[in-house]
Amino acid sequence: MDCPQAMEDQSANREELLRRIKELQRQVSQLEDAQEAKDLAERALAENEAHLRSLMDTATNFVVYRLAVDHQSPHHFKVVFVSPSIRELLGVRDASNLETWFAQIHPDDRPRIMEANERAFGSNRFSQMARVWHEGKKEWRWIQAIATGALTADGDIAFVNGIMIDVTDHVRAERELAKHRERLEQLVAQRTARLEAANRQLQQEIAERELTEQAFRESEERFRRAFEHAGVGMALINPEGTFLQVNHSLSRMLGHRPQEMVGKHLADFTHPEDLEEFLKHFQALSTGAKELLALEKRCTHKEGHFIWVTVSASLVRDAQNRPVYSVAHIQDITDRKRAEEALMQLAAGVAHNFNNVLMAILGNAQAAQQELGGQPLDLEQAARLLDNVVQGARGGRDVVHRLSRFVGRRQGMRGVTEVLDIGELLHSLRKSLPGIWPLFASGKLELDLAVASGLYVNGVRGELMEVLLNIVKNAVEAMPEGGRLRISGQAADNQVAIEFLDSGPGVSQDFLARMFDPFFTTKGVAGQGLGLAVSKGIVQSHGGSIRAFNETGHGLLISLRLPLADNLPVRPSSEIKSEGRKGLQLLLVEDEGLVAMGIQALLNEAGHHVGRADCLAQALTKLELGPPDLVLCDLGLPDGSGWEVLASLRARMKSLGQEPAPILVVSGWNDDQLNPLPQGMAPPAGYLAKPVDRKELLDKVTALAKQKAPLDEGPLS
Repeated sequence: MDCPQAMEDQSANREELLRRIKELQRQVSQLEDAQEAKDLAERALAENEAHLRSLMDTATNFVVYRLAVDHQSPHHFKVVFVSPSIRELLGVRDASNLETWFAQIHPDDRPRIMEANERAFGSNRFSQMARVWHEGKKEWRWIQAIATGALTADGDIAFVNGIMIDVTDHVRAERELAKHRERLEQLVAQRTARLEAANRQLQQEIAERELTEQAFRESEERFRRAFEHAGVGMALINPEGTFLQVNHSLSRMLGHRPQEMVGKHLADFTHPEDLEEFLKHFQALSTGAKELLALEKRCTHKEGHFIWVTVSASLVRDAQNRPVYSVAHIQDITDRKRAEEALMQLAAGVAHNFNNVLMAILGNAQAAQQELGGQPLDLEQAARLLDNVVQGARGGRDVVHRLSRFVGRRQGMRGVTEVLDIGELLHSLRKSLPGIWPLFASGKLELDLAVASGLYVNGVRGELMEVLLNIVKNAVEAMPEGGRLRISGQAADNQVAIEFLDSGPGVSQDFLARMFDPFFTTKGVAGQGLGLAVSKGIVQSHGGSIRAFNETGHGLLISLRLPLADNLPVRPSSEIKSEGRKGLQLLLVEDEGLVAMGIQALLNEAGHHVGRADCLAQALTKLELGPPDLVLCDLGLPDGSGWEVLASLRARMKSLGQEPAPILVVSGWNDDQLNPLPQGMAPPAGYLAKPVDRKELLDKVTALAKQKAPLDEGPLS
């Protein structure tokens, strides 16, 4: 039993031994492999160290160094190893002395490097760049230092491994790049600013252009409206003289539609006699020889007659200063031309009549002088001659009054209004006709008068009689060889209808339409063109109307209509009768010597005491002699004119404590030709227009003078 057990134990031991042997063999094999690997590593390390040392020995742009901790050193380190390239990199002779390293650092960078070196003990990391002076190159070089520490088992730094690299070229390149970048940024900023300014300018120009275009559109629209709706004719004409555009005023002026005129030449609408002269001036305008054209010419109307126009044209040029078209303003001046022609005829007629009047006055006055100085003295003949002088002066006055009706555009009734019997006026007219026109006295002109009774109107006798005489005068002139004049008067539609029908040849339609126009006449210098025009104004001022018709087989019919009066024919209560009072104290202010002498003689002859002043200053002085009963004054004086004469006289009387005397204005101007009274000024007590008749003057003086006894002091001198 023991043998088997022993054998089993022996077998087990043998197997354990074999296992151990195999394990030892495996470990030996591993040791051999490890030794081989170690040998290989050592050889590789040796090779790497050789390569590294060779690299460090030959390197010129970097330095490898090791520093060991040395608390006795000023910088707490000492140099253990440094590659030879440090002499080339830093330009130092003693590379083993760490102090020489720090001595080379730029003073501005040294504090930062020292502080970073102190911090490296705690962070175990050093990375700084500083300027280092290279003695050999005599320049500051930029050096980048990077180092890490090897720690002890206690965690303290035992030594430091580091590398230094010369990064001067890199720094310079970066700085140059920074400069370029800065210049580029400045350039970009400048260009951006210029672009922004240009963009703002562009936006402003766009806005201004939009405003300009808007203003241009508005201007074009205003021009179009002004062109189309202008009160005068307007046209755009190209340099060749063709109408490009015409407005409605011009087309109406010439009787055409606008489209009928566009495209046609100026010659198509210009009177042939004016064409050559007009085209000469227009050509000068179109070529730029003159900038403006202004002239008068005649244009032909579509209906065949011509009209007078003024043409004002200006040249419009393009951006290259080339003539493009002309803008013409055309205004119808036909009425003005007719008025000028009529005025010339009127001037000739007035001159003719005044020369006759003056000849009558001068001839009769000189004859009277001769008669009064002759022997024996024929007072009756002298009286007749002087009466002719008076009548001649009255005739001249009538001419002036007729003319002044239109110069002053007078329309209201003049004189005393009363209830008039038209029948009595017409019969009175009939009696006076033979003495005025010899044709009635000789029987060559016959008058048929048929007037109903009870035809009363309110009016001024003298003015209505003037109307009747003017109408008869027109009829007489239409029948120079004789004929028949029929006058009728009757009531119709609450009006008095008076008709004058002559047996003359009648008148043309053009004359019929214009016969009541001022200054229009067919009689040349023998007529004034005022009679019927004056008559129309008088009739209208009486609320009536006057018209003319051609009666076939008879002649011209003039129809006069006046409103019937509602009241009975009585003398108006406003009529003033002269009491013939004498001995009044009067002050006459008149600068025209002959006029003053005449008025003074009339007043003195009537028994009044007249003091005379020929200027305002003299009048104010004479007021100091005592208050007059009445002041007669002209308004046009050498030292005062207009209503200031009245104001000065009244102010002087007030300052002297006198009761204001009435002022009678005796002037060569009609009262409606004077300037309006200043606000708040009282009007004069009366007004007389020169020349004035003796009776009218004396009646007015007596009516206006203060009712008191004559002064005892005698006349004003």
